[in-house]
Amino acid sequence: MKLNIIVHDCYPNIGHTKAMLEIIRNWPNKEIKEVQIVCYTTESKEVLFPNEEFQVTLFKVPFPNLKPFLLKSLFFQFYTWLYKAKIKTKGSVTITIGTCSFIGDIVNIQFFHHSWEKLYHQVVSTSFLKGIYKSVLLKYLSFCETLYYRKEGLKFIFLSNFIKEDMLTMFPIKESHYRVAYSSVNVDKFHPSDKERQVLIRELKTKYPILESINADRPIILFAGAYERKGLRPLLEQLSSDQQLIILGSGETNLLKERVQNRKGVFPIPFTNEIEVFFQTCDCFVFPTFFEPFGLVVLEAFATGINLFVTKEKVGASELIGNHKGVQFIDPTEMSNSLQSIKVLNKEDRQKQGLERAEILKLNSWKSSAEIWQKFITS
Repeated sequence: MKLNIIVHDCYPNIGHTKAMLEIIRNWPNKEIKEVQIVCYTTESKEVLFPNEEFQVTLFKVPFPNLKPFLLKSLFFQFYTWLYKAKIKTKGSVTITIGTCSFIGDIVNIQFFHHSWEKLYHQVVSTSFLKGIYKSVLLKYLSFCETLYYRKEGLKFIFLSNFIKEDMLTMFPIKESHYRVAYSSVNVDKFHPSDKERQVLIRELKTKYPILESINADRPIILFAGAYERKGLRPLLEQLSSDQQLIILGSGETNLLKERVQNRKGVFPIPFTNEIEVFFQTCDCFVFPTFFEPFGLVVLEAFATGINLFVTKEKVGASELIGNHKGVQFIDPTEMSNSLQSIKVLNKEDRQKQGLERAEILKLNSWKSSAEIWQKFITS
């Protein structure tokens, strides 16, 4: 079997491609003989699939630095359509990540823009001109969904039930043409640390000087993701001045960046390749997102045994973690009391919660998700 994966950028640390790469790595019966990645930019073959025996081909689309994103998307769609005969060889199966291209046999739904378009201006504050651009972009992406998702014979893999239900209200998709396949987490990487918290904090301080003034004896809250959609604004508004917050990610508006950079006890870190260490170090992961088709970071935090405050509605990962010990579902607009209840989590409690959650996560492994994919494609 040959798989064509079409995506703008293919990197293991980006959520939407990380999930696709894990599915391929865990594919049963070694049926895959070749994988072709069609993209603007990517990691090397050795990084994407370090231990695989099948052939990997990289098909690069030119002009990866095109701006704005609307133009970049349009060009990618046009180029892949123009070269579809070269991309889609006989016997291959082509998977697109959303509407990045219109030539797929199967769509991996990583984001549903129809749903996000309705929420965007309710939760995101931005400049007038950027607001106009975002409206045009979201209208275009929603139009692409309307155009592409009605294609005869197209099949769909959904990341969560809520995305499936949202889409089924808009598109007449046959039951035989879709499946839900949740993402999973690598428990060999995301698990409670054997090190004491103070040791972990000392190590982080040497790598991230901005953390020099953090107090290891007081609770530390962690937030990760794009500032606006993931709910950083209401978190900052309801966080008391004496609480400590580490932010992993980047901002969408200058106003929010300024609030982050100039606030005592708030430690912004734009990028890290070792998010698991931050999960293992902090006491609570707070994720007050407004819209999250899945949310790998939720499962990753869950696996490390720390406490979680996460939105329940319109968050795919919340469908899996349930009301287990240490998990609290929150309303992003009313969470101040929950934030005040956060305490330092000792090593023993982390270890105990981590072991209990590892058993839960076994029921939803990358292997089981890959089996859903394999049976769906070959049926």
